[in-house]
Amino acid sequence: MLKIFVHKINDKKNKNKLQALSAEEIKKAGFFKDKNSRNLYIAGKYLTRKIIATQLKIKAEDIVFKTNKYGRPLLVYPKNKNFDFNLSHSGKRVVLAIADSRVGIDIEEMRPIDLKIAGDYFHKKETKFVHSQKGKELESFYQIWTLKESLIKAKGRGLSYSLKNFYFELRNNKIKLYSRFKKQSWRFWVYDLYPGYKIAVCVEGSESKPKLITCN
Repeated sequence: MLKIFVHKINDKKNKNKLQALSAEEIKKAGFFKDKNSRNLYIAGKYLTRKIIATQLKIKAEDIVFKTNKYGRPLLVYPKNKNFDFNLSHSGKRVVLAIADSRVGIDIEEMRPIDLKIAGDYFHKKETKFVHSQKGKELESFYQIWTLKESLIKAKGRGLSYSLKNFYFELRNNKIKLYSRFKKQSWRFWVYDLYPGYKIAVCVEGSESKPKLITCN
């Protein structure tokens, strides 16, 4: 089971979503001074609770989360060893991935950037790849970036592990990972679901291709 839920935020409907959030989540939402950041946070928490509640047949308000020392959210209640989730948001989009094994997802709005930044975060082979994609350098940058973020998020390490310590090779529509991580089987997919956005998902094991679900 690998599913990706995609949601476009609607500022007018976001107030109704607060009802599904915990008291702590509502408090945190109030800390955001930027309206779009606040709406993304609320929509993300709402989507996470509603989807998990539906999948595990439990009330959304009964779900309990915690975070590990790197900030990765984990499910405390209900306990389920064969269930994992991961959330990401950017621009006006929120994405949630759920799976039977470790999963990570990242979405990025592809805003113009100075591509010199690739040399600061990417392995030299990835940097070379980005600059070799004439006319598609920006898209290639975000493709690599989202892949790296999805793996780091799946492992629950945050940016405590240098992004230069592993790299991806993209060739003939195939994605290959080279790393020093403990031997694990990871699968990756990259999507262009919306103009101007890049999405990458990473899952441990031999999961089949993700099922994409649009949420209103």
